[in-house]
Amino acid sequence: MSGALTIDVLARYWVESYRLQNVFLSDIRSHIPVMPAGTRLILDGICPYNGPAPVFDAPWDLSSALSILYGHPGIKANIVTRALTVEPNGLTVPSGMGPILYPFDQLIVYHFGRKESYALADEQAALRYFNNVSTDRAHRCPSDFYGNGVDVLGGVIPILGRGPVLTQRTIQ
Repeated sequence: MSGALTIDVLARYWVESYRLQNVFLSDIRSHIPVMPAGTRLILDGICPYNGPAPVFDAPWDLSSALSILYGHPGIKANIVTRALTVEPNGLTVPSGMGPILYPFDQLIVYHFGRKESYALADEQAALRYFNNVSTDRAHRCPSDFYGNGVDVLGGVIPILGRGPVLTQRTIQ
């Protein structure tokens, strides 16, 4: 019986994760009605996991969802994490495939909580944004085990954990 309860409890995280994805996508669409191909969108103000369930964890999660939502490929997207860094030529977001660079050309950050989008044209604009708007990103989300979500089972998830691959990719 305890196994069935554990599965039920964990399944609820996935159901809620799907609901959150739809809320975030609907919100983006209502505030950014047109998103041309080539746009790079970084979503801020959300967490990559709902418990152990991914909301938008991998770079293809949000990119693919936005491409479907806007009806065309060519949208590159990710979320702000505590490990995001501002580089001279763009934002770098870690992933299971290694760090991914999102160049400043056509780069927009959408802050879910503020319902505002910010065009980041260069390193100075990005630093202003992260120093003045996204000030809580280091402690906004519970600690997760990269690729495995937040441990809700008291120590099981670290056993399953894996570390990110340390190579760099540039999203064109």
